[in-house]
Amino acid sequence: MMRMFIVVMFMHLLTPAVAQQKIVSELTAQHQQFAGLNVSLVPPAGFTRAVNFTGFQQEESASSIVIMSLPAPFMELSEGFTKENLKGRDMELLARQELLINEMPGVLLTATQEAHGRIYKKYMLVFGIETGTVLINASFPQELEATGSNILASLLTAYYDRGKKNNPLEIVDFSIIVPAEWKLSDLMAESLVYTRDGKLPPATADKTTFIANKSFPGEKIIGKRQFAIDRLKSTPFEIISQEPPKAIKIAGLEGYEIEAIGTSDRPGEKETIYMAILFMENAYYVFLGTTNMDAANTIGHFRSAVRSFKRK
Repeated sequence: MMRMFIVVMFMHLLTPAVAQQKIVSELTAQHQQFAGLNVSLVPPAGFTRAVNFTGFQQEESASSIVIMSLPAPFMELSEGFTKENLKGRDMELLARQELLINEMPGVLLTATQEAHGRIYKKYMLVFGIETGTVLINASFPQELEATGSNILASLLTAYYDRGKKNNPLEIVDFSIIVPAEWKLSDLMAESLVYTRDGKLPPATADKTTFIANKSFPGEKIIGKRQFAIDRLKSTPFEIISQEPPKAIKIAGLEGYEIEAIGTSDRPGEKETIYMAILFMENAYYVFLGTTNMDAANTIGHFRSAVRSFKRK
């Protein structure tokens, strides 16, 4: 299930690094905190708190700063991110610098990426400790050098409160009702993650996992039924068979749900998969449930959880 973390993180690059730079960031009155999150930041001038994701944005310049905190060791996650992963996301590496942020190891990646017919420059700051990793992903049009300088200065004010525990229920902008026996795992990229024992991956024989997540804003999705089918194929499972998508409407949002059978990274073991997507204008909510036991009842629990969905 480390692949689950790799899907929501971006990459760690195996390229020559310059000398490590030490950064000391102290918590100030200018730092802005987010409910339930243990990371705070001083935003660049002219940026406001984003509505559709955790972070800041400046709409007139099409620039954004997305903040994530993941319950996984920085060093362990670093081993899973390769230069090939960057190329696979159509990004070109410009620079990589090793950092020490408040005595925590980190790396600052600089890259470019084409999107919506425009070249964007990206700064990705990744740092952490044994029990958690912070990823701050900033993007701005390449020609806006002054904006980029302000964003970079902002990223280096990042303050990680080691004594504060993330609270996923406070961070997400939605709520769902799940069975009492499901236990909430730690935050994974602004997702609610439930398992039988609260661990990811589950340490019990029952590997049931349910993830509820909101996508980042993007272009308006055309062909939503096919998008749902393609989204299922992009999960970390090899799909063996699937049922046709069924149209649903929940909390005023239309979407699709799909049931399938697939295999995971556990050799020879099949899992029953349930996925539902609810579409907004330029983003969507996605729910992914998987189980290797009592499929009929568990799929019913997945479906009930999705139908309890409400936006805050």
